Amino acid sequence: MNEKKEKYTAVVLAAGKGTRMGGSVAKQFLEIGGKPVVVYALEVFEHSPEIDQIILVTGADKIEYCQKEIIEKYGIKKTVSVCAGGRERYESVWKALQTLKSLESEQEQKTDYVLIHDGARPFFKPGNAGTSLRMCKREKACVLGMPVKDTIKLTDENGKIRESPRRDLVWQAQTPQAFAAELLFPAFEKLMQHFTDMGLRINYSQGADTLILGLMGDTTRLDEGDIMAYDVVERVQRVTEPFKAVNRKFHPEDTIIEVAGRKIGAGYFNVMAGPCSVESEEQIIDVAKHVQADGATVLRGGAWKPRSSPYSFQGLKAEGLELLHKAHEATGLPVVTEITNPAHIDIFMDKCDCFQVGARNMQNFELLKELGQTRKPILLKRGFANTMEEFLMSAEYIMAGGNENVILCERGIRTYEKYTRNTLDISAVPVLKRMSHLPVVVDPSHAGGIYWMVEPLAKAAVAAGADGLMIEVHNDPAHALSDGAQSLTYDSFHHTMNALRAVAAAVDREI
Repeated sequence: MNEKKEKYTAVVLAAGKGTRMGGSVAKQFLEIGGKPVVVYALEVFEHSPEIDQIILVTGADKIEYCQKEIIEKYGIKKTVSVCAGGRERYESVWKALQTLKSLESEQEQKTDYVLIHDGARPFFKPGNAGTSLRMCKREKACVLGMPVKDTIKLTDENGKIRESPRRDLVWQAQTPQAFAAELLFPAFEKLMQHFTDMGLRINYSQGADTLILGLMGDTTRLDEGDIMAYDVVERVQRVTEPFKAVNRKFHPEDTIIEVAGRKIGAGYFNVMAGPCSVESEEQIIDVAKHVQADGATVLRGGAWKPRSSPYSFQGLKAEGLELLHKAHEATGLPVVTEITNPAHIDIFMDKCDCFQVGARNMQNFELLKELGQTRKPILLKRGFANTMEEFLMSAEYIMAGGNENVILCERGIRTYEKYTRNTLDISAVPVLKRMSHLPVVVDPSHAGGIYWMVEPLAKAAVAAGADGLMIEVHNDPAHALSDGAQSLTYDSFHHTMNALRAVAAAVDREI
């Protein structure tokens, strides 16, 4: 009697944005030797006799491209599905497993072993797939690894060295990762079901070698011992802060937010510049061209202007949005503009690239909840009388709705000092970056309220580690309809940008 042949499925992950590489093309789709990187990985599995089928996981917007330009073009015949992945690596793996389960309902034989490989790793050897599977059959789970040649140091949270592990005991984890299906599916299913049954929402964060599940909701009923009983759980930590999704404990790595392709956070620095208020088509296009020439990457401008006095200029409203869009068409600069009313979201969607929530609306919770239903980036300004925790809780409102594209903005707080418009809380930059994984930008214009203070405050923000700046620039500040006193001229903006580049270079940064 012939022994039943075991079935092997390879999962190739190609849903990442490849943000660390820079540029507009994800690293798995960059070409090497005339072929996209991911093709090399697929071809290894295609020609591995042990592999029965392949599931390719990519972005929802890349499914058709992968099907035609990858699978069909390069003849990857073992591919049985091209499915959409998630924001994090774990989510992509989970969706691949769900796809596999759905396919098996129509197949005679279920998968015995699963290999999970990163599509951006093209140079693993054909024999490594077979080796991984043989070890997996013996151990039920294994990962491809490389010996570490460098000296490794383990530090504490303050960066002080605790120990130097022996190099012969340290390995650099690679892919593929191989698992027995009988272990992989039940382990994750049981854990996920346990949390969802309790009405908890799960936030996933994938590190280099650890998956963090952030549980949000009423966690008082959770017993740490029950969770630790699962083999896949290494450690349980309660987060006492009321903000969860924005908390760095849930998401240790810096988040990178994209505004129409411009990356903000984790070393990517952006300057948002433009007038306080849009006043005319000629004005906004002229300002946009000048700030772009000096290095601004995002155009700011107000259409609806919430003002302290009902007699002050309130903005051009819908006409202002149209003019901002014309400036975008003329320069290509993404647009950030303030929204004050949830009813305006629909008309803003096609006319701007980033919603700004001003200081006065930081705790407009109905607005925050509605913006949480969108997926457009949100620039959230700190209220002038709000604590850091209150600020982060407002960001939590947005992220709780599903929109994770939040940028924090420090714009000065109200103190007893009357010489400046507000007091720039420069300590907010390192504090927020320690408490949260979200990018932090600084608005020196509203903080100082006087044009000559903008440059020194902006320098301080760069040195403190801010991920960007929001600076008001006007073609004729003396006759501006709003906030002319704090607006830079073209010449002063040019000088400021050069000064900021010098500061950035001094602290090993780049603008």
